[in-house]
Amino acid sequence: MAKAAKTWKNASLAPVVLVTSKEEALTRRVLARLKAQALKERPDTEVSELTADTLSAGQFWQLVSPSLFALTRLVVVQEIQNCGDGLKEALLKYAKAPEADVWLVLVHDGSAKGRGLITSLGKAGVEKVDVPALKKAADRKALLLDEVRARGGRIEPEAAQLIVDAIGENVGELLAAASQLSQDFPQMITFAQAKNYYGSRLGANAFTIADE
Repeated sequence: MAKAAKTWKNASLAPVVLVTSKEEALTRRVLARLKAQALKERPDTEVSELTADTLSAGQFWQLVSPSLFALTRLVVVQEIQNCGDGLKEALLKYAKAPEADVWLVLVHDGSAKGRGLITSLGKAGVEKVDVPALKKAADRKALLLDEVRARGGRIEPEAAQLIVDAIGENVGELLAAASQLSQDFPQMITFAQAKNYYGSRLGANAFTIADE
């Protein structure tokens, strides 16, 4: 039975996790979160990261087969939209009967390619994590505000809007901006500070209202 999907903010480990990703920067957050959970639970966890187009079905079964040394393993397979038929069959078979000492994380790019595999994995009951693209400026602004707050800082709404307008849809850069500005201005990120960092990307008319 298909399960309701989690978000990049509350993703958690499960025997098989399927990440459907349309935002690479946030997907990196998901993978880092899952790795941290695995290593916290089992510090000796063996981590393997591969892409589907370089992984054969035989290699996959070697990675997820029971270990003679009782090792716990985290296996991450990226770009499963590029699975060959043999690997696709292996993933579906494994998802129905996963091993107890293995966490398997599968990442799909959210495109139409390989959607049949996504549907079949969902029916197998895997844990799903959806990472949508943040196309709306309001969503990116909310992300920036959350990032600054998570670091114990504050930011003026006008400053947040300026940064979002300057950076555009590059979520990775937006996350980096939140990190850098929070370090440089731990008490409050003001409009003037944001303008000093990112104002050159915007035309002079962009500041008329805020400066009045």
